[in-house]
Amino acid sequence: MKLKVEAFDGSLTDKYLDPLPCGGIPIFDQESGYAYRCEACGAVVGSLAMPTDCKDLWETMLEKERIWNRLKGGCKAQLNPKDIWSDPNNSD
Repeated sequence: MKLKVEAFDGSLTDKYLDPLPCGGIPIFDQESGYAYRCEACGAVVGSLAMPTDCKDLWETMLEKERIWNRLKGGCKAQLNPKDIWSDPNNSD
């Protein structure tokens, strides 16, 4: 069971999110009441202060999840996540 904390509007949200691609854990920032901070670098997730390499990896991960969710929701064929994430330079 995930630990919940109260947001600025009184709603409950997860205290921790799944790890970022860099390995940092997003922790809910109770002082702001609405943002998550990376426990590794302290930056607000998705902000300008987030290290560029980490932000690029995070945005790529989110886009792949969006594409996958769109494909699996609207396609009748059996899809394999490797079809989306496979390396075009790899001959496997």
